[in-house]
Amino acid sequence: MALGIGCVAPLGEAFIGDVSEEHALALNLGIAGSYKELGEMTGPLTMGFVGQALGLQWAFLMVGVIGIGSLLCLSFLKEAKSTAH
Repeated sequence: MALGIGCVAPLGEAFIGDVSEEHALALNLGIAGSYKELGEMTGPLTMGFVGQALGLQWAFLMVGVIGIGSLLCLSFLKEAKSTAH
């Protein structure tokens, strides 16, 4: 799991840098970093709450469903074609 997170974070930042306009790059990277930190804080808290309230099997099921949902969302991303020559 740590290897996956270690790969996804820099690739996501590279993607944001690639699709951002030059004047908005710093703002977009800052916002992405804020959401990353928010996710790193709320993710374990949410899974801990679900694990305590419903049991670990439901917590692991939620992680799996969210992971599959994320993969489905990523499959709809399309690479933007550059019009600049």
